[in-house]
Amino acid sequence: MTRRPLLVALDLLVGLSALGGGVMLALDPSGRSVQLAPELLAHSPFRTYLVPGLVLAGVVGGSALCAAVAHLTRAAHAARWTAVAGAILAGWIVAEIAQVRVFHPLQPILLCVALAQIALGLRAPLRRDVADKAAEFLASRRVLFVGLSARPGEFSRAVADALVAHGVAVVGVNPRGAGDGGFARVADVPEAPRAALLMVPAAQADAAVKECVDAGVRSVWFHRGVGPGSASPEAVARAEKAGMTVITDACPLMFLESGHWLHGAHRWGRGLAAPHAHGEPAR
Repeated sequence: MTRRPLLVALDLLVGLSALGGGVMLALDPSGRSVQLAPELLAHSPFRTYLVPGLVLAGVVGGSALCAAVAHLTRAAHAARWTAVAGAILAGWIVAEIAQVRVFHPLQPILLCVALAQIALGLRAPLRRDVADKAAEFLASRRVLFVGLSARPGEFSRAVADALVAHGVAVVGVNPRGAGDGGFARVADVPEAPRAALLMVPAAQADAAVKECVDAGVRSVWFHRGVGPGSASPEAVARAEKAGMTVITDACPLMFLESGHWLHGAHRWGRGLAAPHAHGEPAR
């Protein structure tokens, strides 16, 4: 069994079991329908199983089912959802043992399942292809930066400065002015670079990609930080149809060795691997 089906199986096992058990407790807060005596709650803050049932169904079961859906839809962060769901299940088991103070053979089994979810979810990310593309992009000698602001203090300037520190020459493009001799259009750039970073609203991305295609750009990076990012379905489809190498769902700062540790954590949270060395950029 490959990794994704295994994670889906674990998530569905936990999710459906917790959902079913939680619903039964919520419907019969006395616990008698599942052979749980009310006396087991004596050391807990609860007098019935209503709240524990809701937590079991909504939090424990819900997190695992969300992880399963994330895998089935091939979401970028699916493995991290599994790890989170495993941590929630482990916390539930520990809290249950501490408050009920009664051992059940099912508890160590569920704890092992939770640890398996955490271990598998935290393994090397599935999306190493993005890391490889990022390494290739960052090895470029010159990069178009579409959407580079002329105003100091803007985040785009911080990204540009980091690229320059990495040894990449940045050519700014922005109709409002990119500063430092930047250009208003991609078509105005003499000998346009083969790689382009787009930090524009998604509504403007398709037009920007069209300009890049006309200029002979072969690799395009749709920037995404904490917001929705620059990619749009139309822009990505246009770039792929033109045979471009496409990067989405990431920021260059996530892959630069000189970047702040928060950017590395952000990359990890997106389920992206760290890049391998891919050539030497210009110095």
